[in-house]
Amino acid sequence: MRPTALRDWHDQGSITVAVSSGLESAPSALRGVFEGGNLGEQLVQIVQP
Repeated sequence: MRPTALRDWHDQGSITVAVSSGLESAPSALRGVFEGGNLGEQLVQIVQP
């Protein structure tokens, strides 16, 4: 696989980045990772930057 393949997939919409807000959303975000709820990255934003 060439190094830009992941970027290409992201640009095509094949993979996504899902962002959940708040520590209380962490369990459902983790569950989504294991159940295949998202295809890509899962982030949990705990505090405002």
